[in-house]
Amino acid sequence: MKSIFLTLIIICGYFSNAQPPTYTLKQDTPRVIPNGAYLQDNLHILDKFVGTWKCQQNGTELKVVLYQFPHYLIVDYYCDELFGYYVYTVNGVEVVNTFSYTGDEAKIQMVWWGRSNDTKLVLEFYDPARPMISTTFLTLDYSNVAGTEKLHWNLFIGGFRPRLDTDPTPILTHRVPMNCDLIR
Repeated sequence: MKSIFLTLIIICGYFSNAQPPTYTLKQDTPRVIPNGAYLQDNLHILDKFVGTWKCQQNGTELKVVLYQFPHYLIVDYYCDELFGYYVYTVNGVEVVNTFSYTGDEAKIQMVWWGRSNDTKLVLEFYDPARPMISTTFLTLDYSNVAGTEKLHWNLFIGGFRPRLDTDPTPILTHRVPMNCDLIR
């Protein structure tokens, strides 16, 4: 009886301390991510992208705020993610402002598989007034020249939602610049 009780205690102790695996974001991410795993930004790759960035040219201004969301649940694993919101104005008139939105329809979100190196990220981009554009990707390329931090912003459309005959003619372009340099 003592041996059964002792065996149960050892087995329970072993399984109660089992931790899901943690991987360093980008460096040792497996091709198949185990359930409950955590892709952690141990190398602080995302830190350089976090903050407020602006592009001002010819009476227009694009303001982007990016922040890190640690331990974000993605289906069945966790990952340190980068999220953001944006506002775009032309001659002081607001064209789009996603800061007031709370859902997925108006944010910038990192796609973890899109990291090409430590200075470039690929993110998903959403425009709440352009629902027909189902997939837009945003590349952010970080540089620091003589102490001036810059993000090169490049949007590219990857796909469209199927359109029904009854749908109005969709607008298939975004209301923000497709290409610009953001300064911190």
